[in-house]
Amino acid sequence: MFAALFAAVCAVGLIEFLGMFFPQDRTLVAGAAAIGILPPLAAMYFQDPAAVLLAFGLVLFVTACFFIISISRWDSPVDAWSKVLFAIFYMGITTVHIALLRGLPGGRELVLFLLLVIFSGDVAAYYVGCTMGKHKLCPRVSAGKTIEGAIGGLAANVVMAMVLWFFWFPGTDPRLLISIALLLGCVGQAGDLAESVVKRSVGVKDSGRILPGHGGVLDRLDAVLMAAPVFYWIVIFLLRRGVALT
Repeated sequence: MFAALFAAVCAVGLIEFLGMFFPQDRTLVAGAAAIGILPPLAAMYFQDPAAVLLAFGLVLFVTACFFIISISRWDSPVDAWSKVLFAIFYMGITTVHIALLRGLPGGRELVLFLLLVIFSGDVAAYYVGCTMGKHKLCPRVSAGKTIEGAIGGLAANVVMAMVLWFFWFPGTDPRLLISIALLLGCVGQAGDLAESVVKRSVGVKDSGRILPGHGGVLDRLDAVLMAAPVFYWIVIFLLRRGVALT
């Protein structure tokens, strides 16, 4: 079930990302998404970084061949190719780490920890920002985000980490979980702003419309995507030193 949901989310996220760059070229979007989903699927199926690197190499080769063949249709082939690679590598590098995280000991709990900590921060940041926000966090990137909302989000990250510590990680030092939650919260907020930069640069409000009233998949997962590699390598660092969160 996780693999099927993971594949579906990766595919939709890729289509949304590519669609922001090429809104009128559905054929290119579909083809690039089809090849771009290979790295996360390789990570999920093989749980081997070598397979992931091979998949990324295949992406680079196939996209290069495509733009060689179709060079006459582009005013600036390198611009279009850069956008395709940016979308694929951004989605690929981030989602690959979610798949690899799932394959670690206690991977189910680790993935849920990542999702719940980030989602709780997103929700709290939104409501605190709406009710108490007065000072803009980064107005040139996102006019709606406030410093008060960001602080509220970080507080919620910590609260959720403590809830999960009580139920799932009672043997882990709670100070470690608090530190991880705060770091993930900061990185997640940077991921949210990073997607806003992309949307602002192409002149769209939402990445998609698949979630009525909430935008697209990327709008809900932008923070998770940026936080996933950080959390994965934190877990790897701790495991190599004999510390398991689960």
